[in-house]
Amino acid sequence: MSLVGKIFTVLIFLASVVLATFALTVYATQTNWRLVAENDKPPEIDRKGLLQRVEKAQKDFKDLGEQKKKIEEECKTEKERQDRALAAVETENQALRKDRGEDEQKLAALEEGLRKAVKAMQDAHRDLARLQAETDQLRKNIALAKADREAQFKQVVRLTDELHQAVAERMRLEKLNRDLAEQLAQARAANPGMVPAAKPPAANPGMAPAGHN
Repeated sequence: MSLVGKIFTVLIFLASVVLATFALTVYATQTNWRLVAENDKPPEIDRKGLLQRVEKAQKDFKDLGEQKKKIEEECKTEKERQDRALAAVETENQALRKDRGEDEQKLAALEEGLRKAVKAMQDAHRDLARLQAETDQLRKNIALAKADREAQFKQVVRLTDELHQAVAERMRLEKLNRDLAEQLAQARAANPGMVPAAKPPAANPGMAPAGHN
């Protein structure tokens, strides 16, 4: 083979390699638009087609609409429940305000009663202190009176003893006087010439009679 034939053979080989490379590149970059549009069973490395995605999006949109409707109904129900709860709370609040007003009136009445009770207790304490002082003074007076009565009782007992002794002495003296008078009368009868005896002194008018306490 001549040199020119060899050169053409090499050029043809190089051109074949370049064309094969172009073919592979075109094959790798080509797109199957049918699969892009419809692909209900994609492989793991691929994804569904546009039609399936649109259907899925519509289904999701429908589901979202139903969820939205359900949520709106739940919101409406919850709002009604909250409105009822708020009305109940407002009613209870009004009742509590009314009860609070009544409690405040009762508290004011109780405070007034407490002030009166405190004043009455203070007055009672003052009266008690006054009565205690009077009681202490009466006790002192009673103690003094008792001591004075005991002293007077002792004096009365002493005077009574002295009176009894004086009465006994008087009775003794009177008996002695009578005995002496009888003896004198007997002596005069036996001796008529005797000088008459002096008249005996009269009894003490201040002395109590015998047997008088």
